Amino acid sequence: MKRFIVFFNLVLLLQINIFANAFFNSELKVLSTKYFDIIYPEESKVSAQLLYENADSYYEILSKKYKLEQEYRFPVTLIPNYDMFNAYFSTYGYNRIVMFDTRCNDEMLVFKDDFLKVFYHELTHAINFNIRNKFW
Repeated sequence: MKRFIVFFNLVLLLQINIFANAFFNSELKVLSTKYFDIIYPEESKVSAQLLYENADSYYEILSKKYKLEQEYRFPVTLIPNYDMFNAYFSTYGYNRIVMFDTRCNDEMLVFKDDFLKVFYHELTHAINFNIRNKFW
């Protein structure tokens, strides 16, 4: 039984490594702001810089809008080389925003700064999912 558990753990670690390498071809870097840790590979440097310059102001706009009583901090992971432009917020495991750093196709372009608008959308989810009243 012990051999099975050790074997199972080794296979699981190998799968995690293969999965992570499928998304990232280079070492990950982190840009930290007041409210965010932006995690990105070298291929997403331009998008990471764009978020670094704008993310905190979006947070502060939403903080005023929702009258937040506490501050939140979120990791934002940029994943390049993905087939379609998308993003999501998840609480599964831990709070995080994931953005696929892919150019949006022309049919979907609505805003000039679509990448930032999608981030704003996901940040709205992140804040709404984490708002608690004083009782909780």
